[in-house]
Amino acid sequence: MKADATVSFASRGYDAGKKINGRRRHLLTDTLGLLLAVLVTPASTTDRDAARILLPAASRRLPRLSRIWVGGGYRGHLQEWASQHLGLVVDVRRSSDASGFEVLPRRWVVE
Repeated sequence: MKADATVSFASRGYDAGKKINGRRRHLLTDTLGLLLAVLVTPASTTDRDAARILLPAASRRLPRLSRIWVGGGYRGHLQEWASQHLGLVVDVRRSSDASGFEVLPRRWVVE
């Protein structure tokens, strides 16, 4: 989301992909779409980096948390890191032949 010029530089950044100077919201919901946790970061923060902040705090508060469905932006070392450090299964859902936005199974609750 765009941030006004009066917002401090510490809490906003530039997202080169979306060409927006502002902030990014990272949400964790349950399977019904009910909000469990929110993290707001500068737009320059990658999804994987934000997940490394959000998931440890969420797993401490939600001990039954065991599986997380995420989009393609979370692909990479996050799956292995979450398994080793938090005991969480991170299931990355992204169709290999998708172009642009596509509603994915289990992620529709956030979209």
